[in-house]
Amino acid sequence: MNPDMTPPSADDELGMLRREAEELGMPGEITRESVGLPPVTAEEILARLKSRLNEPTAVPIAVPTSSRRQIVLRVVGFAAVIAGVIGLLVNPWHQGSAEADTPPVLDYEFASARNIAYAPGEDAASTLMELASTAHKQPSVPQDGPHQLVVTDNWFIALDDSRDAQLIPKQRELWLRSDGSRQAREVSGRPLAPDGRGLRASKTSRPSGASVETYPAEGLDAQYISKLGTSTETVRTALLDRGECEDRDVGPVRASCLFQEIVSLHDQYVVPPDTAAAFWRVLAAEPTMRSLGAVKDRAGRQGIGISFIPIDAPQFRRVLIISPQNGQLLGTEDILIKSDPNVDLRTPAIYGFTAILSAQYTHDRGPTD
Repeated sequence: MNPDMTPPSADDELGMLRREAEELGMPGEITRESVGLPPVTAEEILARLKSRLNEPTAVPIAVPTSSRRQIVLRVVGFAAVIAGVIGLLVNPWHQGSAEADTPPVLDYEFASARNIAYAPGEDAASTLMELASTAHKQPSVPQDGPHQLVVTDNWFIALDDSRDAQLIPKQRELWLRSDGSRQAREVSGRPLAPDGRGLRASKTSRPSGASVETYPAEGLDAQYISKLGTSTETVRTALLDRGECEDRDVGPVRASCLFQEIVSLHDQYVVPPDTAAAFWRVLAAEPTMRSLGAVKDRAGRQGIGISFIPIDAPQFRRVLIISPQNGQLLGTEDILIKSDPNVDLRTPAIYGFTAILSAQYTHDRGPTD
């Protein structure tokens, strides 16, 4: 979208609705008292909700097949329910939308949640080079064992036959063993706070209700990430080869390939600081990358948002959140910014996100096979 164009505003439609209501003799503000109901306090609202929602509810749903993201439960957060009910009471003109079922879009320095669909951001080249410099200055990751453990909190969209969208939270521990085999343990994620944050790694070593899956090596090189090197050109070529990207010229297709491979590697490997630095230098050469500026991520950490809109999926805005403190990737966000006939969501809306809570070497091979 041309950044000089004025986006359509929901306020205009809302104003027209209010004026029509006034002409019909309806009050400008609807309260319980104006319709003959006794007043109710926030304490009473919370007490009623607590009596019904002492525990999150798990509901089995059908989920489309995905190569990396297969999810089977929906967890309805108590905090999200409270926020939705109080929001409707405070603002009776609120138009129902997917916001009640999905976490809120984060606010970035150069793109608020409200204008995330069309905010141009800034050229990301200099920001990415600064992040690369920061990563390069960090000490090496301690080699406390031959295996790698990456802990992530993931929320992904699942669709049912009616196109209703549900975000499914899962916290995942992925062990990449030295022989290339993998073991993943997943538990239902915790509800988020009303601002869409509050993630933290589980403190339970053997959480109840966890699902465990083991994957054979199948040619996966556990040392792949350490063999990439630090040369920008070498790393770029390796990423394009790994993603089987045919378009090697500068442009949105190549940028999308590089972006996806960098995200994929962070899902599985402990990424050394020098390798992270090379990743950001590679992306700095892609003109389609835009800086959204400072943001506080889902775990409350300070980050910098780097985004682009895929040429083959322009209904999405994809975002990397990178730490300005150490140059490491903190997580990713996929934001639906245009209406999609396959998804019953009002845009903009979170389609999914991953927060990397920890990545380390370990002697632990994972749960028992």
